Amino acid sequence: MTKAKVVWTEQAIVDLEVVYDFLAEKSPAGAQQVVESILKRTAQLETFPESGIVVQRLSTSDKLYRMLVEGTIKLFIVLILKRWLYS
Repeated sequence: MTKAKVVWTEQAIVDLEVVYDFLAEKSPAGAQQVVESILKRTAQLETFPESGIVVQRLSTSDKLYRMLVEGTIKLFIVLILKRWLYS
């Protein structure tokens, strides 16, 4: 089985920090649990890159958008489709 590589964009990291900061105002421990569950959920993409629901309205011919749900948080994942040409 081929493993995929999960690459976080700078914006995704900022968004994760914003989620943590917002939740940490009420519960730092709860915020940490949420962030860890998001990281764990996205790590599953390394083994199962086709996890989640395809979001057709966002997808293009070279990018496939999928949505994972973790608790009340929707994670949008972009899969860059590689095209292999055989001669």
